[in-house]
Order: sequence, then structure tokens, then C-alpha cells
Amino acid sequence: MTRMLPKSIIHLICASILVLASVPAVMAEGISLARIPHIYEVVIDPAHPDHLILATPRGLYRLTPTIEMQPLLDDTHDITGLVVSDDGKFLLASGKKKNKPVGILFSGDAGKTWKTHSAPMADAKTLRLMKVAGPKGYLLAVADGLYQSLDAGKNWKNIAKMPPASLGLATSQKSANDLLAATAKGLKASADGGKSWQPVTVGPAGKPASMVARDGRNKAWTFIVSAGLFTQTKGGKWVKRAPAGQFDGALIQLTGHKSATGQLVALTQYMKLLKSRDGGRTWAPFGK
Repeated sequence: MTRMLPKSIIHLICASILVLASVPAVMAEGISLARIPHIYEVVIDPAHPDHLILATPRGLYRLTPTIEMQPLLDDTHDITGLVVSDDGKFLLASGKKKNKPVGILFSGDAGKTWKTHSAPMADAKTLRLMKVAGPKGYLLAVADGLYQSLDAGKNWKNIAKMPPASLGLATSQKSANDLLAATAKGLKASADGGKSWQPVTVGPAGKPASMVARDGRNKAWTFIVSAGLFTQTKGGKWVKRAPAGQFDGALIQLTGHKSATGQLVALTQYMKLLKSRDGGRTWAPFGK
């Protein structure tokens, strides 16, 4: 899941936005979900919990329950990272436009208009897997390593390495040092902000972890290929919530808003969006 922006980071953004360029508002013209080849990030829209916000190689969209794709950034944008405030008003997005890095884009009106918040990195790296970490609202993102921003995304520093063959990153609301990574060799955990990583035993040994996430209540989730969906108990034990056979392929994204008890949304490797209303035990197609 893509964590929400806490009030501390929202205040910092509003007080210090660096306006380098403006991004025109997008006309309210829908697009078919079938035209989207991949989805990098899925977020439940806090302002409309039955809607999703999707970061894709062909733009940023709000998806309605009737499967209408409402563009927030047009299809010239390749959006690889996204964080959203608790009220859905403030958004930060990373990626490219027409194949050129855009740095970090900011919207203060729920995606209606956008401004450049920070310039692209000097070496043209594109940030992905952008997350909010810890109670102070630091930002983490992945490029050729693990990057951190202490000033709401204006400046970034390479602070650590991700584990080899990483597929996903999850951060904690409680500590900026508590990280989880999904990798082709299973789930990994770091207690020191990514300086070191240790294997976590979940499901059969040696199986890839295709997804790792924390929902809006900070509960951790992972999907182990050929095994299923697992969640972590308060005592730290990983337990299976749903078998792999319940899904069409592996899960690669999962999100849940803190105000929606038991409501989760997941994305499969075949770009199928699913929803659960019972804490991940059973799933149905999104929008039905």
C-alpha cells in the first residue's frame, strides 16, 4: 500500500513548495482500464473510499466503482510513485513525462492541478515505490538504492541498498527504521532503515514474495507465490489469510484505508483489481 501523508509533512509542503513549472489541468475525459498495461501503485481515495487512485505508465487516474478512469495526469506521464494525504487533498507523484524525469509533482486540490515540487535528480534517476515512513512523515523511495527525503520530497539522499531482486517495499507508521521488502527470494526485513536486511520465514522456504504492504492500520501483508496471502499478527507471527488458489496469479499490490474496517483492494500480476470486505479472507472483482 501507498501510505498516507501525515499532517506534519502536509504543512511542510504547503510552507515550502518550490514552483519550477506548472502542469496543466487534465480534461475530464475517461479512459478504459484495458488500455493500461501496468499499475505501479493503487491507493484507496480517502475522500471517496469506494474510488481508487492508480499510478500507471499512461498517467494518473481516479477509478470509480463503475470502472470509469478519470485522468488526474494525462497519458504522457509515466507515474511510478504516489503518496496521498489522509483527506485526499494533497498528492505527491514521481515519474516521467514524455520519457523525461519530472522529479516530484505536487497537487493541493485532489489532483485537479499540479506544480513541480522538486526538480529531477542530476543523474536522471526516476523514483518509484514512494512511501511515507515513521511518525515524522519522512519519505522513502527506490531508484538504484533506497532514497530518503526529510523535507517532504524536495531533496533526496541515497541512504541504503535494497535487497537483490526486490519487488516491493513497505514502511511502518510507527518507525522509519522498520522496513519490509518483497524479493524473488522471499520476504526480507530491516530494523535499521535499510542498512541491513534479514530473511523472514513466511510460508514455504525459497518461494518468492511478490508483494509486501502495510494497510491503513499499519498491519503488514505479503503474498508468497504458490502459497497465498499472509498477514502479521500483533505478536509478530505470520499467518495465512487466503490460499494462492483463490487468486488469478500472484498479488503484486495491496492497499487498505484506515477508516474502512476490513476493506482491502489488491492487484494481481494480470492487472486484475480485487476487493475484500472481510479482512482479506474472500475476494471479488473491484466494482462488483
